[in-house]
Amino acid sequence: MDACWHETKYFKLYHDHNIIQISNLDSNFYFSEVQETDFQEVAQFINDNYEKINVSKEQVQLWTKSKVFDHKLWIWIKHKTTDAKAALGIAEIDKQLGEGSLEWIQVDENYRGRGLGKALVNELLSQISKTGCFTSVAGEVDNLTNPEQLYRACGFKGEQIWHFYSKKKIAVAT
Repeated sequence: MDACWHETKYFKLYHDHNIIQISNLDSNFYFSEVQETDFQEVAQFINDNYEKINVSKEQVQLWTKSKVFDHKLWIWIKHKTTDAKAALGIAEIDKQLGEGSLEWIQVDENYRGRGLGKALVNELLSQISKTGCFTSVAGEVDNLTNPEQLYRACGFKGEQIWHFYSKKKIAVAT
């Protein structure tokens, strides 16, 4: 086995909080704060909606011990009739720096195309703007769900691209 380099590109965008769109959530859904009893469901929701991710309940619990944790920035979108969890948003706020950060934004594939992602991002921006000066977000450029398009539709700006290189093992014929 030999190794070659694999490149992954990431974008980084910023929102200055000057204009935050209203969270126009479909009337069939509602926002709900994530509870401590939801940590296993949070881990499972993230794992179900991201490829190559394996988050545990224990990791989710550790995130809440960070100085940038704010329980108001952990939000479900649930279906009013069934209480099904349709989307999850997790953000952080560094109050000392005034920087918010969108960490996990995902919509269950059964609920995509209903504006839930945009409503979730705008709701988190609204909450972060109460104590933060700006919000940043990063994501993989070639992600199939195209999160960059969602963030730009919510007013994020920027042109930063990071290039991350990792070794990838390849089989060599002998």
